[in-house]
Amino acid sequence: MSHTTNFLYQNEPEPQVHARRNRWIGLKVVIVLILVILLYVIGGVLYAGKIVASAMDGKVATEEAQAALLELEFDEAKTKLDDAEKDFQIAATGIKYFTPLSIVPWVSNQLVATESILQAGSDAARTLGDLIEVTEDVVRLAVGAEALVEDLDVSEQLSWYDLSPEVKKAIILRFASSASDLELAKFNIDLILRDLDELPEEKLAGPLRDVLEPFVDQLLVINEALETLVPISFVLPSFAGLEQEQHVLVLFLNNGEMRPGGGFIGSYGIVSFLNGEMTRFETHDVMDVDGPAAEFLTQYPPEPIQRYLGESVWYFRDSNWSPDFAVSSANSLQIFRASTADAPAGTQLKQPYVQFDAVIGITPDFVADLLAITGPVSVEDQTFTSGNIFDTLEYAVEYGFAETGIPFDQRKEIIGPLADQIRDSLFNLPSSEWGKVFEAVSEALSEKQFVIYSTDPTTHEIIASKDWAGRVIPGEVDSLMVVDANLAALKTDVSIDQTIDYTISGMSEGRYVAKVNVTYEHFGEFDWKTTRYRTYTRVYVPLGSELIRYDGLLADDALRNPSLTPGIADVSEELGMTVFGGFFAVEPGETGSFSYEYLLPESVSEAVEDGMYELDVIKQVGSAAHELNLNFDFDKRVKSAYPSEEPDEFGDDKYLLNTKLDQNLEFTVSF
Repeated sequence: MSHTTNFLYQNEPEPQVHARRNRWIGLKVVIVLILVILLYVIGGVLYAGKIVASAMDGKVATEEAQAALLELEFDEAKTKLDDAEKDFQIAATGIKYFTPLSIVPWVSNQLVATESILQAGSDAARTLGDLIEVTEDVVRLAVGAEALVEDLDVSEQLSWYDLSPEVKKAIILRFASSASDLELAKFNIDLILRDLDELPEEKLAGPLRDVLEPFVDQLLVINEALETLVPISFVLPSFAGLEQEQHVLVLFLNNGEMRPGGGFIGSYGIVSFLNGEMTRFETHDVMDVDGPAAEFLTQYPPEPIQRYLGESVWYFRDSNWSPDFAVSSANSLQIFRASTADAPAGTQLKQPYVQFDAVIGITPDFVADLLAITGPVSVEDQTFTSGNIFDTLEYAVEYGFAETGIPFDQRKEIIGPLADQIRDSLFNLPSSEWGKVFEAVSEALSEKQFVIYSTDPTTHEIIASKDWAGRVIPGEVDSLMVVDANLAALKTDVSIDQTIDYTISGMSEGRYVAKVNVTYEHFGEFDWKTTRYRTYTRVYVPLGSELIRYDGLLADDALRNPSLTPGIADVSEELGMTVFGGFFAVEPGETGSFSYEYLLPESVSEAVEDGMYELDVIKQVGSAAHELNLNFDFDKRVKSAYPSEEPDEFGDDKYLLNTKLDQNLEFTVSF
């Protein structure tokens, strides 16, 4: 019997077999994927542990390097920094294992941040290692000088006085030769900080933020130190007299009696350096110059000095009339020369002429900061401390001299021994304290309680580039500077709280209307150093500004002007800016103010229209940290600003900010 093949019957079970096979293949694929993922996760855990361990090793090595450096164990510090750099690089390499996970946005952010932090750690370790080379050379030069110092216990820390002239010169030369290395280190740290600043910190995981913040803080401290060290290394040879002896005029700027260039010049000093050694250090009463010069000087002083002080001659003591310290210094040097070298034959001079190479201005605030480091010093049975230096010295030269029988023309001679004591205290500080002096100098330079001018254009340009020269430069868009000149008001500035309110609101003929209001709160009372406050104040604004109205100025103070007749505003141009000036006075225990309202130049309106407003507020040399309040309404929504407003002020057309004018400040508002 023949059978007919049923084609359909024979092939019916095949799809079921294939389905079972497909399911088995799919299951195997899933199992394999699970195993792969599991192995990846296990590997990731292992790699993560390795990364964390390497990063922690790098952190520990960096801390050990810092500890070794404090103990001057330079080889150990360099070895630890090398280890830290390698550890960070190992950790950075391990991060690449997690690259496949970068498709997940949040994970991608963390990976990028981790890589950046580890790379920054590696770069920082390498840069710090380079800096140690410079420090090591300088310290070894100093430590090598121990053999030159008799009876010095090797466990003691050296002071500057312990070093021989040869070693001092060698140290200065080595430090000066490191200028390019320090500049490169500064550049590298700037790059590291820039890269870290670009990380979206608010999106980082908590552990990463915990690592990032202290790391950035440490780099900022180092960067701030280099900010001062780099220019010092470039100008040090000039000031230290490595090529020839350098003579520096030191102006003691009494900011208890404010003047445009920092404070009244009641005394001055002459300091000379040769190969890093101080070869001359002396102080003088300003009358050593001005006394004899009264017989022959003929140059008229600025008009406000004539009007409110009754002076017909421009004396050395009044020479710092410009708020730009370089301009004031040039005037001081010119009048010093006219009062000495150019004196008529036969004039009995108390001060011979000196050809100065630089001018330095220091205020009592800076001296107080130095005394806070050295501790009290005693002169003629009087103890001077950081807290009493101003009042004690002021009383000694104004009244105390008479009580002890010192002649009037010798009343300021105490300044010389006091300066000697402070100098000796500083130069006898152990090396462990030098960092504090460096910080005090850096802060004083920033806050304009210590300013520098060099007659050498190249040296001065380096100084000015770091804002140490008290230079007045107009901002590119908007500028503001309030400059006081205490005219016959004793030392009343220490009893004055000043507030500067700057407002921009509304427009007129396409130009914004600005208003500056300056308020003086006199919290003192009549006594031996305090009286009614008398100031000729100038307000510097952008060139091309037009005065609309002013209010509050006086013809003179209440004693000389009982009817309080209003004063007239003077309008001029100086230092590339428009200047509004006028007289103002306020009695003890009272508060008063004056204001100027003016049109800003069209360039300000154009900048706002282009989306970016900028303001430079310039601090007066020697002034206190006055309160500054900004209130801007540009009738355009503010997108961002720096410094930022308080959070509850965000999102409108206004920019409101209250701050302290403790240094030159910059503000930006974008629309």
